[in-house]
Amino acid sequence: LVEIKKNYNMSHKNVLLLYPKLRDVNKINVTNIINTLHELDYKIFIKTRGKDPIHDVSSFKGIVIHDGNWFPHPSIDLMCACDFVINFDSTAIKEAAVLKTPVINYHIKPKGHGAPTRLDFLLNENFIFHVQDNIDHLKQTIKTIEMTDFSNYFEKTIQAKFFNRREVCKKILSFIK
Repeated sequence: LVEIKKNYNMSHKNVLLLYPKLRDVNKINVTNIINTLHELDYKIFIKTRGKDPIHDVSSFKGIVIHDGNWFPHPSIDLMCACDFVINFDSTAIKEAAVLKTPVINYHIKPKGHGAPTRLDFLLNENFIFHVQDNIDHLKQTIKTIEMTDFSNYFEKTIQAKFFNRREVCKKILSFIK
């Protein structure tokens, strides 16, 4: 974690914003979200995908990061080290849950796409917040995240809905016997 923070020159308050697909970007005012995060003194890491590049970043008050490596993957590194993730219905909420990072999610994808379709079992967890395109709601949600310890929620969710990677071999061997 220390190395990640050093590599990305992170500050005391950091957020990962997973930029929406170009197909969906006009459904939400991402610039308002970024400006609000900046106003709240967050260092903003704006992660986009190589196949969905951001063309005009001149107005963004953040660091734009593109896919460059698969290992270590920048999204995973930043999820580990950031205080929370801003998400736009990406299935990356699963990685955030496993990495114990709260998520603010904006529902913008068309029906049948993204997290609502594939990960509905996670969407009502206490560390995933659904926010409308409303800055006051965003600010209140951030305040809640800043003041809440989600450790128990993450542990319970990981135990109930995912697998313990340290137990995988043991489970396989017990199944074979």
